[in-house]
Amino acid sequence: MTAAFGGQVRGRLCRAAPAAYDEARLIALEWLFDNEMRLGHDMEIVPRLRESVARYPSHEHFWRQLMIALCRSGRQADALRVYRELRQWSTQELGLEPSPVAQECERAILTQDVSLFFRFQAGCTPA
Repeated sequence: MTAAFGGQVRGRLCRAAPAAYDEARLIALEWLFDNEMRLGHDMEIVPRLRESVARYPSHEHFWRQLMIALCRSGRQADALRVYRELRQWSTQELGLEPSPVAQECERAILTQDVSLFFRFQAGCTPA
C-alpha cells in the first residue's frame, strides 16, 4: 500500500486505518438514511439506497432501509422484490438466510404492518 505522499504505509495500525474509515463511512450512511427516512424523504433516498445495496451487498442494513423506503413510498411489491434479491444473494454468496430482522421486515410488509409507516430507524420495530 502506498501512502498519500509516496511512501510506504507501515505498521498494523496504518494498514488497518482504511478499513476502519470504510466502516465509519458505512455507519454514517446508515445514520444519514435513517434520518432522511425520519423526515419522510423515503422516495427521494431510494436511488441512493439502491446504489448502496449494489456497492455493499453484505451490509444488510441498507437492504432493510431500501425495503422500508419502498414500502412507505407505496411500492410494496418492489419492497418484497428487494427482499427476494437479498435472500437470493445471501443464500448464494454466504450460504445463509437473511437475518431475523430482515425476515421480520418482509413479514411486516406482507401483513401491511402499520408500524412500518412510523418514522424510526430501519429496523422493523419503532425505536
